[in-house]
Amino acid sequence: MVHPSIPPAAASFLEFINASPTPFHAVHNASERLEAAGFQRIHEKDNWEGQLKEGGRYFFTRNQSALIAFTIPKGWKEGAGLSIVATHTDSPCLRVRPVSKRAKAGYMQVGVETYGGGIWHSWFDRDLSLAGRVIVTDKTGTKFTSRLVNLKRPLLRIPTLAIHLDRTVNDNFKFNQETQFIPILGQVASQLNGPATLEINDKNPVIGVAGSNVQTNHHTSLVELIAEEASASPENIHDFEL
Repeated sequence: MVHPSIPPAAASFLEFINASPTPFHAVHNASERLEAAGFQRIHEKDNWEGQLKEGGRYFFTRNQSALIAFTIPKGWKEGAGLSIVATHTDSPCLRVRPVSKRAKAGYMQVGVETYGGGIWHSWFDRDLSLAGRVIVTDKTGTKFTSRLVNLKRPLLRIPTLAIHLDRTVNDNFKFNQETQFIPILGQVASQLNGPATLEINDKNPVIGVAGSNVQTNHHTSLVELIAEEASASPENIHDFEL
């Protein structure tokens, strides 16, 4: 919650940042603000001839993750100069792998990959959550819709060893991103009553199967959390980007 003493412009900016944990959320929220400011949404596939007018304000989006907004000043003539301002909607983060289901030492793990130039050692021992977009199918499996999700609660954690297990940690903290940078979701025992899967053990840590479905490639607990946030049934989750 933004403190009431913060200047309105700063408060509005912080509200936008807090509500935009992913590019998909940022574009969605920016679109709403543009429409509230009088901008008209247009589409790339449409014929713009005769649609754009002097004094008009327009915007369009691409892949739910990019947004282009522009205005046409009154009296503008073809060949006149342009002023362009550009930014990005993404930030360094961890992204859930297409096959994320992993397990080790009795714990469910979620395979992730790094995105961007993050200070990755600062991600250890922090509460981590999930946000992004989910592709949901209808009961017939022929219609797909995209829904934004933002699970605003601690779900995952990447732990470090206690100091007595690694006395050199304060001298030079290094880690393997493939084997030591894997968030823990919970204990395997908590999922024993879920659907049958491949055997979960240290010899078989990656238990998803590339090319199969979401329910096979990710832990049941993870899919159920995402489905609940997306107001959908787990079996109707077709894909996601988190």
